Amino acid sequence: MEKGWDKISLNTFRNTQCFTEDKLLPFIQAYLGGYLEGRLEYKATNDFYNNMDYNINSHSWNIKNFKKTKEFFNDVNTYLLDNLGKFDEKYTTDEEKDYYYKIYIFFTQLQGYLRGHNFSVNLSNKINNDDKNMMKELSIADLLIIQADGEIPELLHYFNYKINGKTYRLGQKDYFKNAFDVPEEDPVKAYKRLKWRSRCSAMIKLLKDENGKVSDIFSGHTTWTDYSEIYRVIKQ
Repeated sequence: MEKGWDKISLNTFRNTQCFTEDKLLPFIQAYLGGYLEGRLEYKATNDFYNNMDYNINSHSWNIKNFKKTKEFFNDVNTYLLDNLGKFDEKYTTDEEKDYYYKIYIFFTQLQGYLRGHNFSVNLSNKINNDDKNMMKELSIADLLIIQADGEIPELLHYFNYKINGKTYRLGQKDYFKNAFDVPEEDPVKAYKRLKWRSRCSAMIKLLKDENGKVSDIFSGHTTWTDYSEIYRVIKQ
Protein backbone atom coordinates (compact mmCIF):
# COMPACT_ATOMS: atom_id res chain seq x y z
CA MET A 1 0.00 0.00 0.00
CA GLU A 2 3.00 2.31 0.42
CA LYS A 3 4.87 1.59 -2.81
CA GLY A 4 1.98 0.65 -5.11
CA TRP A 5 3.60 -2.72 -5.82
CA ASP A 6 3.29 -6.16 -4.30
CA LYS A 7 6.41 -8.30 -4.13
CA ILE A 8 7.10 -12.02 -4.21
CA SER A 9 10.46 -13.78 -3.94
CA LEU A 10 11.02 -17.49 -4.52
CA ASN A 11 14.28 -19.42 -4.58
CA THR A 12 14.87 -22.86 -6.07
CA PHE A 13 17.98 -25.02 -5.88
CA ARG A 14 20.44 -23.96 -8.54
CA ASN A 15 23.34 -26.08 -9.71
CA THR A 16 25.04 -25.52 -13.06
CA GLN A 17 25.94 -29.22 -13.21
CA CYS A 18 22.28 -30.24 -13.33
CA PHE A 19 22.08 -29.32 -17.01
CA THR A 20 24.56 -32.04 -17.90
CA GLU A 21 23.71 -34.62 -15.25
CA ASP A 22 19.93 -34.53 -15.43
CA LYS A 23 18.10 -32.77 -18.25
CA LEU A 24 14.81 -33.20 -16.42
CA LEU A 25 15.84 -31.41 -13.21
CA PRO A 26 15.50 -27.83 -14.56
CA PHE A 27 11.94 -28.64 -15.70
CA ILE A 28 11.08 -30.03 -12.25
CA GLN A 29 12.50 -26.89 -10.64
CA ALA A 30 10.56 -24.65 -13.01
CA TYR A 31 7.31 -26.56 -12.47
CA LEU A 32 7.57 -26.50 -8.67
CA GLY A 33 8.61 -22.84 -8.66
CA GLY A 34 5.56 -22.01 -10.75
CA TYR A 35 3.37 -24.17 -8.51
CA LEU A 36 4.48 -22.34 -5.37
CA GLU A 37 3.96 -18.96 -7.01
CA GLY A 38 0.48 -19.98 -8.17
CA ARG A 39 -0.44 -21.12 -4.65
CA LEU A 40 0.76 -17.86 -3.12
CA GLU A 41 -0.49 -15.39 -5.72
CA TYR A 42 -3.90 -16.87 -6.57
CA LYS A 43 -5.86 -13.90 -5.19
CA ALA A 44 -3.82 -11.37 -7.17
CA THR A 45 -4.09 -13.50 -10.31
CA ASN A 46 -7.84 -13.83 -9.86
CA ASP A 47 -8.30 -10.08 -9.34
CA PHE A 48 -6.15 -9.14 -12.32
CA TYR A 49 -7.91 -11.59 -14.63
CA ASN A 50 -11.36 -10.38 -13.53
CA ASN A 51 -10.38 -6.76 -14.22
CA MET A 52 -8.97 -7.62 -17.63
CA ASP A 53 -11.94 -9.80 -18.54
CA TYR A 54 -14.41 -7.10 -17.53
CA ASN A 55 -12.60 -4.37 -19.46
CA ILE A 56 -12.45 -6.41 -22.63
CA ASN A 57 -15.99 -7.73 -22.50
CA SER A 58 -17.53 -4.38 -21.56
CA HIS A 59 -17.19 -3.51 -25.26
CA SER A 60 -19.59 -5.63 -27.29
CA TRP A 61 -17.36 -5.67 -30.39
CA ASN A 62 -14.59 -7.27 -28.30
CA ILE A 63 -16.53 -10.28 -27.01
CA LYS A 64 -16.46 -12.36 -30.19
CA ASN A 65 -12.86 -11.45 -30.90
CA PHE A 66 -11.81 -12.26 -27.33
CA LYS A 67 -13.19 -15.76 -27.81
CA LYS A 68 -11.03 -16.04 -30.91
CA THR A 69 -8.06 -14.86 -28.86
CA LYS A 70 -8.67 -17.71 -26.38
CA GLU A 71 -8.88 -20.16 -29.26
CA PHE A 72 -5.59 -18.77 -30.54
CA PHE A 73 -3.85 -19.41 -27.22
CA ASN A 74 -5.33 -22.89 -26.99
CA ASP A 75 -3.73 -23.51 -30.39
CA VAL A 76 -0.43 -22.13 -29.03
CA ASN A 77 -0.64 -24.57 -26.11
CA THR A 78 -1.33 -27.51 -28.44
CA TYR A 79 1.53 -26.47 -30.72
CA LEU A 80 4.00 -26.27 -27.83
CA LEU A 81 2.98 -29.63 -26.39
CA ASP A 82 3.22 -31.34 -29.77
CA ASN A 83 6.68 -29.96 -30.45
CA LEU A 84 7.91 -30.70 -26.94
CA GLY A 85 7.25 -34.39 -27.55
CA LYS A 86 9.54 -34.37 -30.61
CA PHE A 87 12.09 -31.80 -29.43
CA ASP A 88 15.23 -33.33 -30.96
CA GLU A 89 13.44 -34.02 -34.23
CA LYS A 90 11.89 -30.55 -34.50
CA TYR A 91 14.93 -28.48 -33.49
CA THR A 92 18.20 -29.55 -35.07
CA THR A 93 20.68 -26.69 -34.66
CA ASP A 94 22.33 -25.73 -31.36
CA GLU A 95 20.86 -22.24 -31.65
CA GLU A 96 17.31 -23.58 -32.04
CA LYS A 97 17.71 -26.07 -29.21
CA ASP A 98 19.11 -23.45 -26.84
CA TYR A 99 16.31 -21.00 -27.65
CA TYR A 100 13.40 -23.45 -27.44
CA TYR A 101 14.86 -25.21 -24.41
CA LYS A 102 14.38 -21.96 -22.49
CA ILE A 103 10.91 -21.49 -23.99
CA TYR A 104 9.82 -24.91 -22.73
CA ILE A 105 11.26 -24.33 -19.27
CA PHE A 106 9.14 -21.19 -19.03
CA PHE A 107 6.15 -23.10 -20.41
CA THR A 108 6.65 -25.79 -17.74
CA GLN A 109 6.76 -23.10 -15.06
CA LEU A 110 3.47 -21.77 -16.38
CA GLN A 111 1.91 -25.23 -16.17
CA GLY A 112 3.00 -25.44 -12.52
CA TYR A 113 1.61 -21.97 -11.86
CA LEU A 114 -1.75 -23.02 -13.31
CA ARG A 115 -1.88 -26.15 -11.15
CA GLY A 116 -1.01 -24.18 -8.00
CA HIS A 117 -3.48 -21.40 -8.78
CA ASN A 118 -6.41 -23.74 -9.36
CA PHE A 119 -5.59 -25.77 -6.25
CA SER A 120 -5.67 -22.63 -4.06
CA VAL A 121 -8.81 -21.34 -5.77
CA ASN A 122 -10.71 -24.58 -5.11
CA LEU A 123 -9.45 -24.74 -1.53
CA SER A 124 -10.45 -21.11 -0.87
CA ASN A 125 -13.90 -21.64 -2.37
CA LYS A 126 -14.51 -24.68 -0.14
CA ILE A 127 -13.35 -22.85 2.99
CA ASN A 128 -15.27 -19.63 2.37
CA ASN A 129 -18.37 -21.30 0.89
CA ASP A 130 -19.58 -17.96 -0.53
CA ASP A 131 -21.57 -18.43 -3.74
CA LYS A 132 -21.50 -14.70 -4.54
CA ASN A 133 -17.71 -14.41 -4.38
CA MET A 134 -16.55 -17.71 -5.84
CA MET A 135 -13.24 -17.57 -7.64
CA LYS A 136 -12.95 -19.42 -10.94
CA GLU A 137 -10.40 -21.90 -12.14
CA LEU A 138 -8.29 -20.72 -15.04
CA SER A 139 -7.36 -22.62 -18.18
CA ILE A 140 -3.92 -22.55 -19.77
CA ALA A 141 -5.37 -20.18 -22.39
CA ASP A 142 -6.50 -17.81 -19.62
CA LEU A 143 -3.05 -17.82 -18.10
CA LEU A 144 -1.35 -17.26 -21.45
CA ILE A 145 -3.69 -14.31 -22.04
CA ILE A 146 -2.59 -12.80 -18.73
CA GLN A 147 1.05 -13.28 -19.73
CA ALA A 148 0.34 -11.59 -23.08
CA ASP A 149 -1.84 -8.85 -21.63
CA GLY A 150 0.17 -6.11 -23.33
CA GLU A 151 -0.44 -7.73 -26.73
CA ILE A 152 -4.18 -8.38 -26.29
CA PRO A 153 -5.24 -5.09 -27.97
CA GLU A 154 -3.10 -5.99 -30.98
CA LEU A 155 -4.60 -9.47 -31.12
CA LEU A 156 -8.15 -8.10 -30.90
CA HIS A 157 -7.43 -5.79 -33.82
CA TYR A 158 -5.73 -8.65 -35.62
CA PHE A 159 -8.94 -10.66 -35.57
CA ASN A 160 -11.12 -7.69 -36.49
CA TYR A 161 -8.99 -4.95 -38.04
CA LYS A 162 -10.56 -1.53 -38.62
CA ILE A 163 -8.93 1.22 -40.67
CA ASN A 164 -10.28 4.13 -42.71
CA GLY A 165 -13.85 3.21 -41.87
CA LYS A 166 -13.54 -0.34 -43.21
CA THR A 167 -13.35 -3.63 -41.31
CA TYR A 168 -11.16 -6.53 -42.38
CA ARG A 169 -11.58 -9.90 -40.67
CA LEU A 170 -9.00 -12.63 -40.41
CA GLY A 171 -9.70 -15.35 -42.94
CA GLN A 172 -11.07 -13.07 -45.63
CA LYS A 173 -9.48 -13.13 -49.05
CA ASP A 174 -6.48 -10.80 -49.30
CA TYR A 175 -6.87 -9.97 -45.58
CA PHE A 176 -3.23 -8.98 -45.00
CA LYS A 177 -3.06 -6.93 -48.19
CA ASN A 178 -6.27 -5.02 -47.39
CA ALA A 179 -5.63 -4.56 -43.67
CA PHE A 180 -1.87 -3.96 -43.64
CA ASP A 181 -0.93 -3.41 -47.27
CA VAL A 182 1.61 -6.24 -47.07
CA PRO A 183 1.81 -9.66 -48.77
CA GLU A 184 0.38 -12.52 -46.68
CA GLU A 185 3.69 -14.35 -46.69
CA ASP A 186 5.39 -11.51 -44.77
CA PRO A 187 4.16 -11.74 -41.14
CA VAL A 188 7.02 -9.55 -39.87
CA LYS A 189 5.84 -6.54 -41.86
CA ALA A 190 2.24 -7.21 -40.86
CA TYR A 191 3.25 -7.27 -37.19
CA LYS A 192 5.12 -3.97 -37.51
CA ARG A 193 2.02 -2.36 -39.03
CA LEU A 194 -0.09 -3.81 -36.23
CA LYS A 195 2.24 -2.35 -33.58
CA TRP A 196 1.34 1.14 -34.77
CA ARG A 197 -1.63 0.84 -32.41
CA SER A 198 0.56 -0.08 -29.43
CA ARG A 199 0.44 2.06 -26.33
CA CYS A 200 3.26 1.23 -23.91
CA SER A 201 6.92 2.22 -24.02
CA ALA A 202 10.05 0.63 -22.58
CA MET A 203 13.75 1.37 -22.28
CA ILE A 204 16.50 -1.21 -21.81
CA LYS A 205 20.09 -0.20 -21.07
CA LEU A 206 23.08 -2.55 -20.82
CA LEU A 207 25.90 -1.48 -18.50
CA LYS A 208 29.46 -2.54 -19.28
CA ASP A 209 32.59 -2.58 -17.12
CA GLU A 210 35.99 -1.18 -18.08
CA ASN A 211 36.71 -4.32 -20.12
CA GLY A 212 33.56 -3.95 -22.19
CA LYS A 213 31.83 -6.91 -20.51
CA VAL A 214 28.15 -6.55 -19.68
CA SER A 215 27.87 -6.14 -15.91
CA ASP A 216 24.22 -5.15 -15.37
CA ILE A 217 20.99 -4.24 -17.09
CA PHE A 218 18.56 -1.40 -16.37
CA SER A 219 15.00 -1.34 -17.61
CA GLY A 220 12.16 1.14 -17.42
CA HIS A 221 8.55 0.70 -18.48
CA THR A 222 5.56 2.99 -18.82
CA THR A 223 2.12 1.44 -19.08
CA TRP A 224 -0.58 3.36 -20.92
CA THR A 225 -3.70 1.48 -19.95
CA ASP A 226 -6.73 1.42 -17.67
CA TYR A 227 -6.61 2.18 -13.95
CA SER A 228 -7.83 -1.38 -13.27
CA GLU A 229 -4.38 -2.70 -14.22
CA ILE A 230 -2.52 -0.65 -11.64
CA TYR A 231 -2.09 -3.71 -9.42
CA ARG A 232 1.43 -4.98 -10.11
CA VAL A 233 3.78 -7.56 -8.62
CA ILE A 234 7.57 -7.43 -8.62
CA LYS A 235 8.80 -11.01 -9.02
CA GLN A 236 12.25 -12.18 -8.02
